Formats: sequence, C-alpha cells, structure tokens
Amino acid sequence: MTKQPNRHIAPEIQSIKSLEIMEPKSYTLSNGVPVFVFKDKNQELIKIKLVFEGGSSVSPKPWVASTVNSMLTEVTKNYSSEKLAEEIDFYGAYFETSTSRDHSSVSLYSLHNFLGNTIPLLAEVIQNASFNQEEFETYIARKKQEYKVNLERVDFIARQKFTSLLFGENHPYGKYSKLEDFDQLKREDLVEFHNEHYLLGSFRVYIAGNFGEKEFDLLNNYIGDMANQNNDIVEKQDWSHDESKELKNHIKKDNAVQNAIRMGFVSVHRNHVDYFGMK
Repeated sequence: MTKQPNRHIAPEIQSIKSLEIMEPKSYTLSNGVPVFVFKDKNQELIKIKLVFEGGSSVSPKPWVASTVNSMLTEVTKNYSSEKLAEEIDFYGAYFETSTSRDHSSVSLYSLHNFLGNTIPLLAEVIQNASFNQEEFETYIARKKQEYKVNLERVDFIARQKFTSLLFGENHPYGKYSKLEDFDQLKREDLVEFHNEHYLLGSFRVYIAGNFGEKEFDLLNNYIGDMANQNNDIVEKQDWSHDESKELKNHIKKDNAVQNAIRMGFVSVHRNHVDYFGMK
C-alpha cells in the first residue's frame, strides 16, 4: 500500500546539485548565415526559427513590421492562402510568426520525417510572400477592430503610454501606434520592408529537435542562397532618449473596472556587457 504524503508538512528544500546546460552545435549556411542547433535524437518534432533584423523599431511607419511578419504565411506568389494552409496542414506542420521591437521571426514546426516537404514551404513564405491586395485589406480591417477592442483595456493603454514616457515618442522604443495609422499603411510599404529586411537583410537560424548533417544540407539547399547583408539601418537610428520629467503619470479611463500600473526606468541596452547579468 502506497503511503500518502502528509499535506500539512512542507517538503524539504533541496539544493541543486548539478546543472547541465545544453550547448548548441554551430553550422554556417553557404551565404554565411549562422545556424545553432540544439539536437535531440529522441525528439521527432523539429522547430526551425529564422530571426530577422526587422523589428518594429526600424519600421518606417507604424504597423509595417508586424503586418509584413504576420502576412508572410498568408499567401505567396505560388500558393493561394487556401492552398498554403492545406499543404502545411497535410504534413501536420504549422508556422509561427512573431515581431518584437528588435527582431521579427518565422518558425516552422514539423515532424522530422516530413522536413523534405515542409522546409521548401518555409523558404516559399519567406522568399515569395506576395502581400495580395485583397488579403492585405482584410488583414487591416481585422487588426483595426482588434485595436479598438484593445483601447478599452487599461493594461494596453498603460503599456503604450509607459514606453513613450520612458524614451520619448520619437525614440525607436517610444513610438506607439494609433488607430489612424492603419489608414496610412499601403501594400507598397510592406513590399519595400520585406525586400529590405527579409530578402536583403541579415538573419540567424535556431533549431531544436532531431536535426543533423542530412537535415542541414536540406536547409542549406533552400535557405543558403538567400542574401545575408549587414543592414546598418539600426546603427543609423537616433537612440538618444527624451525621458519624461514626470515621475508619476495618471490616465483616467471612464467606466474602467480595473487598474493598470507600470513602473520602471531606463537602463542598459541589450548589447551592453552587463545586460543579461542585470536582467
């Protein structure tokens, strides 16, 4: 008979005796792009993540970076949105896109056995995204509605105002989007940003799963001929900040049922030698 634990007695605290941190294996694609692989032979699901130097801080207009990133997997020059969704679903794979202030990424999740079918689709969405006008208009209409809903959330309002107070509204990190910015966005803005930051920019690749030499050759065959140029637009940005002299700022939201509080200060940049230690 199994002895039941006494829930009234806290378990003994144990010190961590050893910590093993997996070191990635490094590869380099034919175009000089670094690839970092965390290999697990027992894991049949593989994640391939391409990280581009195309975050919202280098976006020429609000919403450009995030719209480009989100629409990459919508429709391409060779696939309609229906056909692309059907193809990727057939192999039990899926895409994941993400945009931050500094980077944008596209991830493929795929079973190891189907990489020969899914890596070409990953290359397709990155290299041949078409930003179809009809799809673009549908996307913008949807995002405008989402934005209107977010404007009723106090945490959303606080987060936007917080960064502008910390850095100033002209700083790459202090800019925030407004509803009317959607109407200023054109399809041509997306095409230009995609060309500059995805097709002609620089990127890195991070992989986790059962991935070895054979899989690397496959990836190199489809991704290794992409341009890999050091885009100096980040260095050209004006990073001087205009921090608010107000130590407290209050935004009144009528009929709000919650409060949101943000506290913080400007510290070291993520490239600073002490960034990770301080974090």
